[in-house]
Amino acid sequence: MKFINQLQYIREAVTILNNAASDYLDLTKQTQNLPEDCQADLRRLSEIQTGAVEGLSAAQIARYFQPLTAGRDCTGDYLGCFHTAPLGETLEEAAARYDGLTLEDRLLEVGSDDGGTPTLAEFTDYLGTLELEDGARWQVLTALLHPEAHKSPLFDLLQYVVEKLRRRGGELEEIFARRRAELEAWEQKKPILDLMREESTYELQPELLPAEMTVLLFEPFTLRGRIRDDGQSWFAVGAFLSHYASKRSRGLEKQEILGYGKVFSDGSKLEILRLLSQRSYINRELAEALGLSTATISHHMSVLTELGLVRTTISANRVLYDLNRDKLKELSAGMAAYFDALTQG
Repeated sequence: MKFINQLQYIREAVTILNNAASDYLDLTKQTQNLPEDCQADLRRLSEIQTGAVEGLSAAQIARYFQPLTAGRDCTGDYLGCFHTAPLGETLEEAAARYDGLTLEDRLLEVGSDDGGTPTLAEFTDYLGTLELEDGARWQVLTALLHPEAHKSPLFDLLQYVVEKLRRRGGELEEIFARRRAELEAWEQKKPILDLMREESTYELQPELLPAEMTVLLFEPFTLRGRIRDDGQSWFAVGAFLSHYASKRSRGLEKQEILGYGKVFSDGSKLEILRLLSQRSYINRELAEALGLSTATISHHMSVLTELGLVRTTISANRVLYDLNRDKLKELSAGMAAYFDALTQG
């Protein structure tokens, strides 16, 4: 796997704003077991991203960058299609491309499991499945319908953060070069494709992988992306993924317990898991079985695959879902370890 050798300032700025809206400016949380050089870099990155958003309105940040899903998609992503933007794009180029984007382009950023574009009605239905206040749903929808009114405030936020990052550019490039080299060395011993298979979220055909992966500093432990049969797959890898991946035997944290609790308390998601315990399904079959739209099923599956409860096989232009029984066993053991630790405490 090749890793892009260039720090992606726009992508990093989007992540920092996303982190600010998520109260995740301190990247050192739960990393006390990492090597000292990693902790030092994370402290520096925490300081840099905290400084990058100083002076910005919290309400304005949340308006465009509050995470809407477990995958941390936000309104700004939909409006600017930043995930699928050309690599190395400048802010000026992104602003010019923004003017040429259609509603279909922006909905395509949300995507669907068959690689197609949701209709506006399906997207509206999809918004209804998200844990948002009604006002927030309306805000997302109106932003998509009237993107011209949002270009200036959106790019003002990005410009502000990118300029702050470029002032620390030398330091960031130094950290990036070191972490990229470490990922490359780790990739030789432990291919990321194997890690993805172990996680059982995706079963990939090699030809579906992008030629290169983006390395992110400010989303340090991530492994995320979109897999499509049309050649537009993309992946982002956190700069500290190699250290995080080697510690997956750890017990669950409180926030993880709460995240799984939300899934098991959601009747639709629980019914999906019940169906998948019997056999494999495609999106359309689940929609028919539950009387839901395919867009709604897509959202539920996005959450379930993000948490690793469902595994995905992609072949012949369709996505096949299976229950990840190994993950359920791991989750059961992790919860037991969590409550054992509480008892001992």
